[in-house]
Amino acid sequence: MTNKSKLSIERYVGRSRKNIVVFLLEGTTIKTEIAEIAPGEFPIEAWGSFPLEVPEAGFKKDMGGRIPSVFGLRLESTKWDNSRIVSIPRYKKAQKLHPKTVKRMLAPVKKGSFPENIPTVTLAVRTCGCYCDERRAQGVSVLPTWSDGTAVLLELDWCEGAAEDCVNPEWYLKASERLELKDGLHRLRQSCARSPSWEGCSFFLYFNPSFLGDYLLGRGRDIPNRTWQREWKYSEHETMMNGLDQVIDRIWGLSLKCDI
Repeated sequence: MTNKSKLSIERYVGRSRKNIVVFLLEGTTIKTEIAEIAPGEFPIEAWGSFPLEVPEAGFKKDMGGRIPSVFGLRLESTKWDNSRIVSIPRYKKAQKLHPKTVKRMLAPVKKGSFPENIPTVTLAVRTCGCYCDERRAQGVSVLPTWSDGTAVLLELDWCEGAAEDCVNPEWYLKASERLELKDGLHRLRQSCARSPSWEGCSFFLYFNPSFLGDYLLGRGRDIPNRTWQREWKYSEHETMMNGLDQVIDRIWGLSLKCDI
């Protein structure tokens, strides 16, 4: 983390090799465990999942559908490179505890460092609406951040095709180079700073770990997703941006409103 970060993260290896993680933010201590580390996914409502892949070429695009063929032509399924998918931790048993209680509980436990290849905090923003004739479109930006003060911005644009039966949704995924944390947060904010001219737009925020979102914005809505266990929904773009700015300020001590 950068020097300005208000968030401190400590990892301990407990009995039976349990990975215990302690998050300290604004005087609040949250003790939790890593349940698993699994390939991350974009938080998107679609007919298939989209892994958090950092494509070797920097981008990836494809056309698929609800059915395996269109007009007798078989559509090739997307090939994902498992070696380039960002793995995300899933946490369980999160507890708010007094710092002295945590210190006493973990006194006999060996302290270790957070794995350098695993993101410590990951943020995501999603916008969805209809771009024409009730055809859905979604834009998703995901920012994994690492303990060395770096980040990568992954962006996915998805829309239902113009065909009568919507069998050909199109999508485009792009990834940034490895960025300094502040630059990554700045580009995340840039990616969602303007509301698209779609009809019936809704706006969403996501956090991993989700309990940070609960602490900063109030409890979100539970969703069936291993990477993102909850979501925060907004009907107004400005309200969503205010929530994102609040999170960036309270976790990393950065104010980026004037940087856009």
